[in-house]
Amino acid sequence: MGDMKNLFFALIFLIAGVANAQKTPQTAPADVVNSAMDSEEFYRLLIGELAYVDGAPGEAFNIYLEQARKTPSNQLFERAMRIALDARDVNAATKLAKEWAYRIPESAQAQNYTFQLLFGAKQYAQGMVSLQAFLKLSKEADRPSIILGLNRFFSDTQNKQAPSTDLIRLLRPYAEQANTFENHATRAAARLAIARADVETERFNDALAELHVLTRESPDSIDGWLLQGALQLQENQFPASEKSFQQFLVLAQKANLPTDHAGYVQAYLGLAQLAENRKDYDAAQNWLSKIEDDKERLAAQLRRASILAKQGKLAEAKQLIEQLPEPTQAQARAKLMAEVELMRDNGATLDAIALMDKSLASDPKDIDLLYEQSTLYEKIKNYDKMESLLKQILALDANNAMAYNALGYSLADRGLRLEEAKGYIERALSITPNDPYIVDSLGWTLYRMGQLDEALKTLQSAYKIRADVEIGTHIGEVFWQMGRKDDALKTWRAAQSINPDNEALKETLKRLGATL
Repeated sequence: MGDMKNLFFALIFLIAGVANAQKTPQTAPADVVNSAMDSEEFYRLLIGELAYVDGAPGEAFNIYLEQARKTPSNQLFERAMRIALDARDVNAATKLAKEWAYRIPESAQAQNYTFQLLFGAKQYAQGMVSLQAFLKLSKEADRPSIILGLNRFFSDTQNKQAPSTDLIRLLRPYAEQANTFENHATRAAARLAIARADVETERFNDALAELHVLTRESPDSIDGWLLQGALQLQENQFPASEKSFQQFLVLAQKANLPTDHAGYVQAYLGLAQLAENRKDYDAAQNWLSKIEDDKERLAAQLRRASILAKQGKLAEAKQLIEQLPEPTQAQARAKLMAEVELMRDNGATLDAIALMDKSLASDPKDIDLLYEQSTLYEKIKNYDKMESLLKQILALDANNAMAYNALGYSLADRGLRLEEAKGYIERALSITPNDPYIVDSLGWTLYRMGQLDEALKTLQSAYKIRADVEIGTHIGEVFWQMGRKDDALKTWRAAQSINPDNEALKETLKRLGATL
């Protein structure tokens, strides 16, 4: 009896919603609102609810759809939609969403459902049309949160490039509309979403340009400052990165964000890395000590171990890592990789290989471990073993761009089988276009083949995407061999400002007899 009573009142509220939905915005509230349905229609909906409760969602769906067609309302279509989705009938839900949008073209709800269902079915072009309509029909106050939720839909797509470009194109008018008090939040949300889409497709320079505008126009954008700081750190813009992280902290404290908020963790880790880069290890440890999120303390402890090793306290660093718990597989993997890195960077590469062998024995098809092991064998110049491991990866994953690139670059760097090396790298680029490190590999191969002009052009295009110290080192060497020594020195100085301790840069300068 209780279920029947609850069902009856749920239906009453639904009917009331249908009646209210039929009023125009100018209609004054009345003392009594009668439903437009007659007793027969009311009875049909009651039968539909009983069918749903009795485990016959198809019958319930058809009853609600029939009534929605007779007296179209968001409430009736919404109920039919929930029944279809609860029954996991995506095909019926998609057809319903399209009909809903057709019968009530001013319904933002209908366009929202249509967009999400079409994206779920990977029908991106049609989905974009519905998304555009959804944004247009949404209330101004609702648009910022809607826009900020869009990136997750596009990050789930396999080929992110085209859908993310479409998202940027869709949001650009909202980001650049004339600024008013009413739409300021929408403008800021659109710029942040565009920057995130650029990051998703590795257009980092474009993302930074968007964030510069965002933080200038909306200096209270907490997420904008945080993302900008992380990108500036990645792009070796260290002073600017520190300023951005510090501004995030100021705004976060004003907003009373909880101390274990993920943003604090990212900022503290970033500031610790910046301090570590300038060898201010005490400051780095201080930033790490501020991390209160239990889930992120592993990352902080691993950074502490790295700092201890750099201070010559290798035994303390190893002990710190060994004491770390590993309650999850991801944490166990992070701990393993930290131990391997510690050994590799401190003259114990053979011990690192032995540790990796032990891990691979339990999972010989783990691609990440196989790749890491290949880099260790490269470090001890066992190139045959390195090549064998990389080909093992490609047997497991024929589209592994990292393995193709590593194979090609290793051959090119040693001046071996250059045509074969170029083929591997071009295959990697076909899988991951415009990856700056793969483009760098191609440029370096062209250099080894004696094609200096083409090599320079290719390397400079890589550096434009990512101002990396090793890419800069390669450009400098090409300039040097072309007889453009002033350009070479200028390029190397710029690379040195990014990381003065980079081994590739030091080795190149020593080999060529160049002094900065």
